[in-house]
Amino acid sequence: MEQSFRLAEVLGALSLATDLAVGSPSELALGATVLAVRMGKAHGLSQEDLTIAYYSSITQFLGCTTTSREAGEMGLGSDFAVNHGLLLCDWTDHDEVGRTMERVLPKNVSGSDRAIALAVIRENHEGIPSLGALHCAQAMVLVNRLPMPAGVSSVISHMYTRWDGKYFGRLGADCPLIYRIISLAAIFEVNRRAGGLSAAM
Repeated sequence: MEQSFRLAEVLGALSLATDLAVGSPSELALGATVLAVRMGKAHGLSQEDLTIAYYSSITQFLGCTTTSREAGEMGLGSDFAVNHGLLLCDWTDHDEVGRTMERVLPKNVSGSDRAIALAVIRENHEGIPSLGALHCAQAMVLVNRLPMPAGVSSVISHMYTRWDGKYFGRLGADCPLIYRIISLAAIFEVNRRAGGLSAAM
């Protein structure tokens, strides 16, 4: 007997693989997606928009392995550390990037190697957004190959857009509400997993 699966089920499983591939805690994408949909309901989104929010959130990290080689070179062989660290900090804050990377980079290396890696990351701080742009582009390529609801690709195209308009140009309410919700949900869930509810708040 032939067995069929809903796209949502397949993407849920794929999100677990994505979490693993980039060194995020297991079920991070799932947790962020549940939170995004709940936030969307609380905000009064339509069922159609909630569906878009679900599929956009569950696939938002699909492109994060695109820069694994570069992240590994920056992170003393650990692309996991760099990817996770960048999720935890504000890219526009040079000092916060440095502090976060100092906390997450591998410690089983010589002090001099670690100091050099941290210095390189600080010196190349302005190049961080280009990594995000590659993640976004790859996620859009993969999403466009899947039978997604209309609107998901557009939301994914705003990945890493900020309310203050830095890096990717959209400012404030010019960034779609659905993306603002799933972005906030992801940031909340990343920080909750890393430091508990108080850290997320």
